[in-house]
Amino acid sequence: MTDNRSFNKIKKRIDSYRDDMINLQVKLTAIKDIKKFNAPDKRVPSGIRPNIITTIPGKNQEKTVWILTHMDVVPPGELKLWDKDPYEGYVKNGRIYGRGTEDNQQDLVASIYAAKAFFDEGLLPASSIGLVLWLRFKTKGKQCHASRPSLGKNAFAAASHLIVKLNKLYQIFDSSDPIYQPPESTFEPTKKDENIPNINTIPGEDIFYLDCRILPSYNLSDIQSKIRDLADEIEGRFDVSIEITPVQRVQAPSPTPYNAPVVTALQKAIKDVYGIDAYPVGIGGGTIAANFRKKGYEVAVWSKLSETAHQPNENCLIEDIIGNAKVYAHLFLQK
Repeated sequence: MTDNRSFNKIKKRIDSYRDDMINLQVKLTAIKDIKKFNAPDKRVPSGIRPNIITTIPGKNQEKTVWILTHMDVVPPGELKLWDKDPYEGYVKNGRIYGRGTEDNQQDLVASIYAAKAFFDEGLLPASSIGLVLWLRFKTKGKQCHASRPSLGKNAFAAASHLIVKLNKLYQIFDSSDPIYQPPESTFEPTKKDENIPNINTIPGEDIFYLDCRILPSYNLSDIQSKIRDLADEIEGRFDVSIEITPVQRVQAPSPTPYNAPVVTALQKAIKDVYGIDAYPVGIGGGTIAANFRKKGYEVAVWSKLSETAHQPNENCLIEDIIGNAKVYAHLFLQK
């Protein structure tokens, strides 16, 4: 249940923030790196991860609506594909452009201003507010002069054949689940480390990475076992050695139920703000929601997006920033 009178006040207040929200997001886009609050995390080389947490006490101190966003962004990629500097946020045709504008600054800004609206209106929220498998393949052969390939073992060639062979994973693990988008598991080679700087040398080492987004119905150990089998075939064919190292390995926990309170509350908020009948689906991207689900919390991942994340000329609609802020505010008011 939502206090409509209070919600109307909050919506008007959020609308008044339009210019401030745009300015904040443009400034955020110029930040290439984020520091601090050092949260211990043994999984990363530094042993810590920076986090910022803030809470606004509500009428019901025993219940908290948490909004979690992130400030880190992926690298811009090929700069020549961008119309402007990726870190020079700018407004054009109702959109804000720059690396990180959609993923995830849009909802960082939206959630901050949704919370700010309660302060400025002197209202208390109903509840308190609280703001995948990646593999590294290292192929070792023997370096030699390109004019005498028989004296070496071409690690690059072997790795290239492995990349093609890994495409078999699509046929082996071909289950489909329409709740997810895409509805099937994906196995895509992505990053490749530099091997040698010159053309006339056969490389003795090659490193590439595979991004796997696996349906929860599969066990990651089974996936890794099959990948090892495929790598063994290449080792035997090219007389090389292949090391496979997990960069990130997250077995999907049980999904949030369709009728979980967080899902129904979010559906109501989206309906009231956007007039859309939202329905739950799964996503292929790795999010922090999985960590909370492992602990038994029911979590929903949501945003109204333009689907430009990680692309050149990434951008977000200004109206989505404002609309999403209203959705969060609606959640804060629900009892």
